[in-house]
Amino acid sequence: MRDVPAGIIAKLESRIFKPLFLVEIMFDTALRFSSSHGAITVGGVEYFGGANLGKITSAKENSDLDPNEMKITLAGISDASLEAVGNSNYMNRPVAIRIAMFNDDGSVVDNTYMNYFIGKTDDVKFNYGKQSSIVIAARDRLADWSRPRIERNMNADQQARYPGDKGFEFVGQIADKKIIWPKGEYFE
Repeated sequence: MRDVPAGIIAKLESRIFKPLFLVEIMFDTALRFSSSHGAITVGGVEYFGGANLGKITSAKENSDLDPNEMKITLAGISDASLEAVGNSNYMNRPVAIRIAMFNDDGSVVDNTYMNYFIGKTDDVKFNYGKQSSIVIAARDRLADWSRPRIERNMNADQQARYPGDKGFEFVGQIADKKIIWPKGEYFE
């Protein structure tokens, strides 16, 4: 179930509303785009406008536990943004798509938004030419259920997640140790 702010519900009930899509992709350099004509700040975060956000596929909800995939097309983006995506590790990066509503005066209703899609990047395709664009495929967290977990209870894995933690420091030394338990008579 989604938490929808009261201001957005009121706008939807008025039958005349203007939605605002906000996309945030956390590459090495965070990229934030909106469907507005210019830069806009919502919830204290600034999003680029100017029609950089080309297209977002619609989300499909179902009662099955099938993973949902969204495709985000970024068109007419700056060379700096293109370079930021191309030079970063773009697999499994957090993606958030949010929806806000415009008031009649062009401001954002209650300066709030609702989450439309939360997931991670899965695939990125670059289209070069007259109209360069980037198509980013993102999957929700249900896609992770079928992936095997390869982490082990070893010091290297623990250091990767929690640097400086000494909890698994001696696991490698005791892995092949032969442990001899005393007989039951020893405890009597």
